[in-house]
Amino acid sequence: MKWTEGIDKLGLGLYFLLCIFAIANIYSVDQKLGEKQLMFFCISLFVGLMIFFSRSKFFENMAGIIYIGGVLLLIGLFPFGKEILGQKNWYKFGSFTMQPVEFAKIGTALMLANYVSGPDFNLKNRKSLWTTLAIIGIPAAVVLAIPDVGSMLVFIAFFIALYREGLSGLLFGIG
Repeated sequence: MKWTEGIDKLGLGLYFLLCIFAIANIYSVDQKLGEKQLMFFCISLFVGLMIFFSRSKFFENMAGIIYIGGVLLLIGLFPFGKEILGQKNWYKFGSFTMQPVEFAKIGTALMLANYVSGPDFNLKNRKSLWTTLAIIGIPAAVVLAIPDVGSMLVFIAFFIALYREGLSGLLFGIG
């Protein structure tokens, strides 16, 4: 079939096998957690299929909205966040919990990729450099204020991609 061309069928099969094995292991320890993990697997499968069949320009066009939404969700943690294990970085809706930093990571990656792929991007240019640092720095500052140091590492990792794009070694080291 034409639509399956370019798909790594072995990798996809191994991924599904790993997920099924993980769900079975979790289910054997705690039935409720196993059911919850299966629900999340089904949701992620649905989202993955939506992404696979969506137009490639969708994420390019929606990068700004996803980015702003992720940052607003992070800011909303201060008044509305639920403290779990000593950190106030979760939203709780009944038995469902959500960590908005995951959306902020995706939004930042999409926004950064969208900006870096633009025709005017050049890290030697101060405007490009400051805009790039702001794209990473705004959600990173909120994550640091939460504080969620583990998630902060992901935002720092964006500097690796920037170094590959021409970021100076000094700024890379500071990042």
